[in-house]
Amino acid sequence: MSGPTPDDAIVAVMGVTGAGKSTFVANAPRNPEPEIYETEINGKRVFLIDTPGFDDSSGIDDADILKMTAAKLTQSSNDNMKLTSILLLHIITDNRLTGSSKRLQHVYEKVCGHEAFQSVVLGTTMWDDLGSEKKGIAREKQLREGDFWGRMVREGTDCCRLEDSEESAQELALKLVRKTPVEMQLQRELKDNSEELIQTAAGQELNQIYKKRVQKQESKSRLDDSEREELDRQGKHKRRSKRP
Repeated sequence: MSGPTPDDAIVAVMGVTGAGKSTFVANAPRNPEPEIYETEINGKRVFLIDTPGFDDSSGIDDADILKMTAAKLTQSSNDNMKLTSILLLHIITDNRLTGSSKRLQHVYEKVCGHEAFQSVVLGTTMWDDLGSEKKGIAREKQLREGDFWGRMVREGTDCCRLEDSEESAQELALKLVRKTPVEMQLQRELKDNSEELIQTAAGQELNQIYKKRVQKQESKSRLDDSEREELDRQGKHKRRSKRP
């Protein structure tokens, strides 16, 4: 497979682990190389970059995930190639928009940057796993209008549903290749300013997540110590009260 040229489209596929990135890529006809796939949409050659997902269950640290993502994105940047679009996937069955989920969404926003929002497509997956489409529509509205995706949507980001089928994947791919090519904020920061990854906006956001996790663990540890001391105190009191 020859590398991309200015006439080709390059699409970065992003999202937390399990969001359906590989399923989308698998439903596009391709000639695979490690984590970069080539397909053809309406006669146009398209390269899909399957980026690693944050919140990986295999134990890979999120900082390492960001490093791998940066390496893939800067590869195209070093070749003076802009991304045509970015696909960011989210599982529609996940209705727990927790603090951790929102913070990781902020990391993705920092990876893309405001200038790239109009070249981003936000896709929801796993619709077949919903017991009710009505429930999914309500969650979709919550994502678009709430503070999870709301900021990106207000700045021109498109939303769509992605079903587990070739037809759905190819329909979405058509939408992606029609976007205006753009350089993501993370690419620009690493290329223009020669910044260390930790100094980028995404790196700083991820560092804040790490600090909050450490603070939470330390707080829990202090609470556990306090509970153990209280149990020990109560135990000593009971033993004293039982003495004749």
